[in-house]
Amino acid sequence: MLIFSAIVIGLWILYPLAISCLFPDLEERGQFGDTFGAINALFAGFAFAGVILAIILQKNELGLQREQLLAQDQTSKKQNFESSFFQLLRSHIAIVDSLQTADSAHRTGRQCFGTYISRLKTKYESESNRDINEIWREFAENDLRGADHYFRHLYNTIKFVDEHSFLQEFEEKKHYTDLIRGHLSSNEQGVVFYNCLSDRGAKFKRLVERYSLFEVMDYNVLLDERHLDLYKKGAFETFEGP
Repeated sequence: MLIFSAIVIGLWILYPLAISCLFPDLEERGQFGDTFGAINALFAGFAFAGVILAIILQKNELGLQREQLLAQDQTSKKQNFESSFFQLLRSHIAIVDSLQTADSAHRTGRQCFGTYISRLKTKYESESNRDINEIWREFAENDLRGADHYFRHLYNTIKFVDEHSFLQEFEEKKHYTDLIRGHLSSNEQGVVFYNCLSDRGAKFKRLVERYSLFEVMDYNVLLDERHLDLYKKGAFETFEGP
């Protein structure tokens, strides 16, 4: 179409030069011009239409280029986000692997959470008349030494997903928090469950409830199923929106 427009504009420019060469006499030239003046007007119209069409096509081309640049920018942002996210997830796994219990059994890695839950149950059964927050605080001070980094890192990983500007929709954020949940064992979920009921775990608890971090939880790890009432239903059931 651009070639057609160029041809029309070229003919429009060459038309008067051709008439001058064919009809050197002014009177004859005038008579010919009167006869074919409509053709000249038609060429002028075609030329103008060609210019307008060229502008429209160029505008559309620029629009496509902007869309391509935007798509490339979104792809780059997603790659940057996922690179950071999966690095955090790998760090979480490394932290779990580095855990050790201080008892003679000397549990390591993910096995530690089974020991934690067992000890917490024993403590709760002997002191069930006390507030669960107080029981957990004493348990954490005596039996979870060195595990603070685990809770902080897990909380910050979920917070990273929750606050990242790249993820606009709740469903997108839920997809990545589900990947985190998939790395939590049943005993691990139980330990996180009681940590979030403590004073220091209040912020973490809100994220657990928002992203249903206990959606597939094994309730056998709980000290008492009545403790389920200490959470909003969102902690265990997927729902739409924040």
